[in-house]
Order: sequence, then C-alpha cells, then structure tokens
Amino acid sequence: SVAEQLLRLAPCPVMTIGPKVDFSARSAGIEFRTILFATDFGKGSTNALPIVLQLARQHDSKLIVQHMLTPMPVTSTSLSAYAPASAAADDFEEWEGSLRKRSLQQLKDWIPRNTGLKHDLEYVVGTDFSPEGILTAAINVNADLIVMGANHKGSARVAAHIPWTSVHEVVSNAPCPVLTVAG
Repeated sequence: SVAEQLLRLAPCPVMTIGPKVDFSARSAGIEFRTILFATDFGKGSTNALPIVLQLARQHDSKLIVQHMLTPMPVTSTSLSAYAPASAAADDFEEWEGSLRKRSLQQLKDWIPRNTGLKHDLEYVVGTDFSPEGILTAAINVNADLIVMGANHKGSARVAAHIPWTSVHEVVSNAPCPVLTVAG
C-alpha cells in the first residue's frame, strides 16, 4: 500500500512491476512493442496521454487505447425491467451498442490527430468491470506495458488501502509492468 500511495501522489510517472510479471520469459529484455493505454478520461488519464504517446513514438510501439464502460446497472427505471426477458435483452443490446459507439467516438476525438506514431492506433471499448477488462485485454494483445491514470478522490492514503480499486487490481495482477500517472 505504500507503493500504491506513492503512485497516486508522485509528481512523475511511476512504473510498478507486480508479482505476476515474468521477466524470465523475456529473453530480449524489456521492450515496449505493444502498449495498452487504459483510460477513464479522468485527470490521471489526461496527464498520461502525452506520456504514452511519447513512449509509443520512442519505442515504435503499437498503441492500443482502451476504455471500459460501466456495466448496465441492475436496477432500471425502464418499463422493460418488468417485461419479458427478450424485451429486456433487446433494450440492453441497444443501450450497450449505443454507448459503445459513443465511447469509441470519444476515444477517437480525445487522441490528437497527428500522433506521429509508426503504427495505426487500435481502439477497444469493453463492458467488463474495469480491472478485469484491462487485464484480459493486456493478455489478449500480449501487452508489454499497461499505462493508466491513478486518480484519487479524497485521501491518497485511504485510496491506497482499498484493495478493490482498479489501480490496485491491475498492478497486483498484470502480466507486464504498469506505468501510472497521478491525476
């Protein structure tokens, strides 16, 4: 929790190498061929954006920008909550498709037009809970680095002791180093 408190307050980016990172499988040393940038569009992510773009340019990395949508709430004010399951499923599909489309456009609008990157950007919008979606994507794309903002509300000391935050879960379970930027 000291490391987590530090990464939420540090005036510079902090790279964390969690317990699940296996360097023995990396014969060529640390290379950032594929970078997964997980964003929630918060202040930490906004601060991380120029850093991740610079890293991707310097290492000729493939950059994958990811945003995880909050899963649909269980409670609903929609009348379809009382309708047959097929109607609720249709409403859910429509909601998810619309939100996914808006989020994808928000990602594309958020990234500067001329990034100077060697590879085309890849965009991913998911609907898992944030940590699980980030970790699954990191495995699926064989990420060499995860970059994310480390936002804190209230006390960084308190946030560092909450074991279910996205930052905690990702750092603790990531298969690669995680670079966090405080927001």
